Amino acid sequence: AQSWDGAVFGLLRRALADKESSVRLAAISALSMAPQTRVAERAALADELKRLARKDPDPSVRASAAAAAAAIAPVEL
Repeated sequence: AQSWDGAVFGLLRRALADKESSVRLAAISALSMAPQTRVAERAALADELKRLARKDPDPSVRASAAAAAAAIAPVEL
């Protein structure tokens, strides 16, 4: 069983800032598996995901981050 405590989200935050795009992609993927009940923790990473979606040099990271950010905090029309 996985434990999704605050430490896990702290590690994900650090991984989202890693210099290696493969690490950033893995963090984005892992975040998508976080329980929906961890709303506050997921939302706390939304700004970082949006930043990656706009500015990451790797197009795969940008696309994955945009999709993850939209899943966490969809844009209201």
